[in-house]
Parts: sequence; structure tokens; C-alpha cells
Amino acid sequence: MISVEEAKKLILSNVVELDVTRIHLADAINSCVAFDIFSDINVPNFIQSAMDGYAFGFNSLLHSNEFTVVGKVQAGDDPSQIELSLGEAVRIFTGAALPPNTDTIEMQEKIELINGGIIGLRGDIKFGQHVRQLGSEIKKGDLAVPKKTVLIPLNFEFFV
Repeated sequence: MISVEEAKKLILSNVVELDVTRIHLADAINSCVAFDIFSDINVPNFIQSAMDGYAFGFNSLLHSNEFTVVGKVQAGDDPSQIELSLGEAVRIFTGAALPPNTDTIEMQEKIELINGGIIGLRGDIKFGQHVRQLGSEIKKGDLAVPKKTVLIPLNFEFFV
């Protein structure tokens, strides 16, 4: 029988370092990343909804807890032309970009539908709730995938 240290030396003396090879991500399942990969973008790269609900400007709550719904924003929509005034909100879905003048979202389960496009907010609402800020998951320049990471099949098709 040999010691653990002798076994480690024996193993390391027989290890062959593989060359770094560039392959397409679709062919990279179970491959090991050869070097650190840093993000060249912010993730998310826009301010987005973390929840299905209603987006509005938090300052509107100083005037009323009732809002007129003036539009709808789904993931992938460009809401840059939607201009909300005090007392207005938009229906928004998870992953959608926030329109200008909105900074807070209340989840749909906590909304009271009053009538004809009017909603009521109830409960404790905090500024910026349910909003994912620019780069909140990964900031541009941050380490996104460390070297020696093994790319496993779990949800792999999402990236291909």
C-alpha cells in the first residue's frame, strides 16, 4: 500500500495537459472552460420587470393609490414611447423593459380592479420593488464564467 501523498504524485506524473480548443457552444456539453470569461454586457442590459403586475412612478402614490391603466408592456416590447403622467400605470409582464417615468411595480395579485381600467394599490409598497436594475445579475466587465467550469447539459438548450 502507498501513502496518499505518493498516490497524488503518481497521478500527477501521469496527467497530460490538453490543448485549448475553440468549439461551438452547441458542441461544448461536458467541456471545461479553459479561461475566465468576462461579460461584455450588463445582464440585464435594460431596467426590467421581475414580476407580472403594474408599473408606475412611485411619486404618484403621494397623490392617490388609484391608477388609470394606459397601456401594456410585454417582454420584447419597446416601451420608450409610452409617457406616463401622475396617476397612470401600465400592465407589465416579467422580463419587460420599464417605460420612462416608471420605477416601481406592484404584482398583479395585490392589485384591486376597480372598474374600466382603474386599479387600486393596497398594502405596503416600496420604491423600486420588483424591478431588476441594469446589471443587477452581471455587470459589464464582471466574471461571468470562471475557468475550469464544466458546461453541463442542465438548461443547455437555452444558450444554443
